[in-house]
Amino acid sequence: MSQVHASESFPESSFSQSAPLRSFHFPSGIPAPLSERALSFWAKTVFRDTTDERYLQLWQHMEDTGEIALKVWDEFVADDVRRLIAMDVGDDQSAKRLYQFVAAIHDIGKASPAFVVKSDRDYYVKMAGFSIRPNLSKDKDRRKYRHELVGYQAVLKWLGSQDFPIASGTFAHGLADIVAGHHGTSLTKDKQRWLNSWNAKGFVGDKSWSDVRSEFLDWIADTLDIRSLLHSLKDHPLRRRTLILLTALVIIADWIASDTRLCPLNESESDLELFDPRRRADRAWRRLQLPEPWKVTGIDQSADGLFAEQFDIPGAKLRPVQYEAIRMAQTMPDPGLMIVEANMGEGKTEAALLAAEILASRFHCGGVYYALPTQATVNAMFTRILDWIGHLPAEDRRMMASLFLAHGKRELNDDYETLREQWFDDGHGLDKGFADRPFDGIVYGEDDSGRNDEDDRMTLQAVVNSWFTGPKRGNLSTFVTGTIDQVLMAGLQCKHVVLRHAALAGKVVILDEVHSNTAYMNVYMETVLSWLGAYGTPVIMLSATLPQTKRRAFLKAYRSGAVAVDMVEPNPERQLSHDSCEKNPGCRNDNGDNTGESNNAADNPVLSSLDLRYPLISVATKSAIVDSSPAASGRSTDICVSMLDDDNDVLATLLRERLRDGGCAVVIRNTVSRAQETYDVLRGKLDMDVTLAHSRFLAFDRARIDRDLIHRYGKNSDSGQRSGVVVATQVVEQSLDVDFDMMVTDIAPIDLILQRSGRLHRHRRGEGECQRPLPLRKARLYVSGVVQQSDQDPPQFARGLESVYHRYLLMRSLAVLNIPEGGETTISVPDDIPRLVQSVYGDVPVCPESWRGGDGGEIVAYESLQDTIDASECEAHRSRIFKPQDPRGTFTLDDWLKTAMPDPDAPGTVQQHPSSTGVREGDDSFEAIVLQRDVDGYLQLPSWGDFDTGPLPSGMGVPDRRQVRNILSCTIALSRFSLAYQNLDAVINALECNTPQQWFDYMQQDRSLAGQLLIVLDGDGKAEYPIQVSGKDGETMKTLRFQYSMTKGWVTRVE
Repeated sequence: MSQVHASESFPESSFSQSAPLRSFHFPSGIPAPLSERALSFWAKTVFRDTTDERYLQLWQHMEDTGEIALKVWDEFVADDVRRLIAMDVGDDQSAKRLYQFVAAIHDIGKASPAFVVKSDRDYYVKMAGFSIRPNLSKDKDRRKYRHELVGYQAVLKWLGSQDFPIASGTFAHGLADIVAGHHGTSLTKDKQRWLNSWNAKGFVGDKSWSDVRSEFLDWIADTLDIRSLLHSLKDHPLRRRTLILLTALVIIADWIASDTRLCPLNESESDLELFDPRRRADRAWRRLQLPEPWKVTGIDQSADGLFAEQFDIPGAKLRPVQYEAIRMAQTMPDPGLMIVEANMGEGKTEAALLAAEILASRFHCGGVYYALPTQATVNAMFTRILDWIGHLPAEDRRMMASLFLAHGKRELNDDYETLREQWFDDGHGLDKGFADRPFDGIVYGEDDSGRNDEDDRMTLQAVVNSWFTGPKRGNLSTFVTGTIDQVLMAGLQCKHVVLRHAALAGKVVILDEVHSNTAYMNVYMETVLSWLGAYGTPVIMLSATLPQTKRRAFLKAYRSGAVAVDMVEPNPERQLSHDSCEKNPGCRNDNGDNTGESNNAADNPVLSSLDLRYPLISVATKSAIVDSSPAASGRSTDICVSMLDDDNDVLATLLRERLRDGGCAVVIRNTVSRAQETYDVLRGKLDMDVTLAHSRFLAFDRARIDRDLIHRYGKNSDSGQRSGVVVATQVVEQSLDVDFDMMVTDIAPIDLILQRSGRLHRHRRGEGECQRPLPLRKARLYVSGVVQQSDQDPPQFARGLESVYHRYLLMRSLAVLNIPEGGETTISVPDDIPRLVQSVYGDVPVCPESWRGGDGGEIVAYESLQDTIDASECEAHRSRIFKPQDPRGTFTLDDWLKTAMPDPDAPGTVQQHPSSTGVREGDDSFEAIVLQRDVDGYLQLPSWGDFDTGPLPSGMGVPDRRQVRNILSCTIALSRFSLAYQNLDAVINALECNTPQQWFDYMQQDRSLAGQLLIVLDGDGKAEYPIQVSGKDGETMKTLRFQYSMTKGWVTRVE
């Protein structure tokens, strides 16, 4: 077995890790070069308390941010991000100095009438001789002239006065773009028009205001000795990716410098004379204790040895797929996208993590981002990531790495919450003792006492650093495990999207279960992949059942972005072509891709042929797309597949017969209502345990059910536990490591059927499966949900199934299974996976001729699917950012975020309508907290829950932190499907109008409860709410009746 070696692929002339970099610092005290007029401007006050007169002058905040920027660059930014910026600016020293300069000047626009009137400290500005229009603070147009927009104009004018070209696409314009975007938006044509409007002068100021802004800029430029560097870049515009990264880094420095716990406000005038920005930055950085970027060490050993040690499996040997993934990571000429397609259980996760270590070492990445489809899959992976981190080596025993769980229910994950509670006290940011205490981070895994004295490998310490738990910052942590949504949001036109780019650009990104993406999601996926290609970010995608069209699209997207960074001039002709595409809602041309490839089978005959190689590893880099088909591990399962009538009585008879000697079965339904109906029938007809699992349980009940399923049917379960029937929806498809003796599943797209089959005989149980009951030693899968099937007419599916999965895919999946009437067929996993998946998703007819024609036939279904995909992609295009290969200004961020919708992770943004975040298409939904009312009328946690706290406080009592966490575990997401198809706004209005006063008190006392909707059940788990319904005859009142049980979940009726 070969050795694992890290090699360097980057030009050392543009970036050097070891070369000492000179830093320019601001002197202490009041800046002598600034006039009294300039010194009069304020930047920070205490807005929430008008009696608090503490403040910070503009020059102080500029110096704070400039000094903090040095800390961010030297001790926080990953080497690969520094390298990207250095390649564009010229070298690492120049990149660092340019970043410090733009960070220091970012708030120059605060020297404007529109800003200074926000505080009574405008008195000092007026006394210095600056004129401000009366009642300006009350002018509704004032909000248009935000300080970042005024700052953009100031920087542009200042550089223009020194003969810098200032048109869009120039260096000067790009620098001004960074200032314009430091609050998470971008410059737009509308904003530029405001600056040229007739009344702009009243908000921006006259010549005296413009002169003082130039004075500030001159002072910063001279203090940092930056003029020669700026002039050397005068005709060298910065690439779009560099502008994005610098904007993100300016935001980070600004946030740190604006935190008054880190950079305190002036208590008195004497603080001005004693002001020492360098010392303040040193103290702030000590308080933050942000980790340095991850430095990979200890991988110079055999691949088998690395695998055995990292995953604590002595003597373990890599499987062929794992070995090939490592080899390709070692030999990849440039950062690239690696797609690993292999069967469930082949060790793709371990292969990805080992490859990530190698790629991080070779390309100087500072962390790993591991993304999966759902919160349940993320929670399951989080524990594995913790264990992997616990086995990583560290050269320094004190080395730590920040850790983040990126989904909306992270506080309910016990592992994550334990780390968070141990790292800081109050859970709301920096604790009071944080400033002076030494690092005592959390070690996950063995401590020193349990280690071999001769082993010099040190455990990397994983901590939930408090700064990263703040809004929008978590993804900047060293190691992040999160939902795929968090990655896709990097392609969404939302505020602070630049931070998402910076978070991904500095890591190795692993995207698991990528086959589950919809066409809508893939618009964002391909956009993000293009940007990751432009950043040179190594990406690893994993799937067992990926259609080849998706694989090619992903590879093409990444490579197109990687190639785009070499573009040096915009192309006006392609600009015109793109604009015409954008104006046509039905246009499917995905702008900006210029690799000469096509996703259209008519244009590319290769797409008409099926690629049946499996396992398969594909790699796209800037230079080429290559692939390799390693040998399979030899592990395979033959599954007998039969049809089953869509009748719950027939199902009960089958289960009674097959489980007569014990064993366990899972019945997977495509909708919650079908699952609940099946559960009711089986409970009444079977003399055995029946469990229900779906998404309409409260969060704490869902977690309990998952734990119980893993305990009873997981890898380590024994025959005494493994009895009964589980009725479930798609929740068992990916998130749970469970193993059943037999399976019944509704018809679904073939890749999902195969994913479900991965829960059938998942783990070996004795020689020849001898530990399973005799009738269940052969894997059997039954397909239901088909109401009518014949050789003469297209099939008919059970009610509601075609609203979940498209008819075209259901027909083709049923056709390729080719199950004879009254008989069975055998599929071999993994051998048949490529044939089945690629046939269903290919462009060759697979249905019988009799299924092709007519309104319900394959041809019409195909046209309907294409219309659906076109509509989905068109809708997604409206909200996504453009790609790096887009010709609209290679060197500008103008109109990059035309809509700049709120960040989906901002508090209160997605609480009520999470599906409106833009990266997932589907039924709108909202989230509510469900509590009960006790006999005295007070709110209490659900009586059936196993909570570790006492009763909730009544009156003016405040829930403690553990009680708040328990309250938040009582959430449920409700959609139109789960609300009997009622109007969501009407339901929300009904809930808000019937909110008890006790809940209002809770929301005021704890910000994590603020804005949360509440549903109050009685002692029997029921609730009634009047709802106003609009109809043909006008408004009518109906009663919305909820019923909940810990075994069946949520049920809604309307009367």
